[in-house]
Amino acid sequence: MTQTLAVEMDSALYKDFDLLCANMGISKDTAIKLFARKAIRQQKLPFEITADDDPFYSESNIAYLTKLYEDIKNGKVKTEYHDLIEVEE
Repeated sequence: MTQTLAVEMDSALYKDFDLLCANMGISKDTAIKLFARKAIRQQKLPFEITADDDPFYSESNIAYLTKLYEDIKNGKVKTEYHDLIEVEE
C-alpha cells in the first residue's frame, strides 16, 4: 500500500529542486523518499537547522556594522558612491 504526500512550495524553490534532482539523475519523488529513509534511520533530520548559520547576523558583525553606521552618521567615515558596472561573463 502506498500513500501520497503533497508538498506546497515556492515556484522558484520547486524549479531549483527539480533541476538539482535532474542533475543528479533522480526524480523529486526519489529525493524525498531518500530524505524520509535517512531521517527514519537516524531518528532525526539528516541536517542541522540553526538560526545563526549566516555570519552576517553574528554578534561581532552586528557590533561592527553598528559602529560603522555611527561613524558614518557622525562624519568620521568618508563615503563614496560608484556607478554599477555590469560585467559580461
